[in-house]
Amino acid sequence: MGRHRGFLSPSSRSRNLLPALTLPQSLQPHILTTFLFTTYLQQNSQRLLMKKLKKYSFNQLFQTDEDVLLKPE
Repeated sequence: MGRHRGFLSPSSRSRNLLPALTLPQSLQPHILTTFLFTTYLQQNSQRLLMKKLKKYSFNQLFQTDEDVLLKPE
């Protein structure tokens, strides 16, 4: 009876849910390295961006003209 309902078993079900996440065997050792590297790049770029943003005021960044903002349409 168990063999006929094999498609309901947890192992086959979880295999079918994640077809997009299966990678070639050759790439699998590099997943963690890639993840850590991209995480580092993301955090580093955010830190550098915030450093740059602190140098400028809002008006300098977006070059907003107060006259334009206050004018009714």
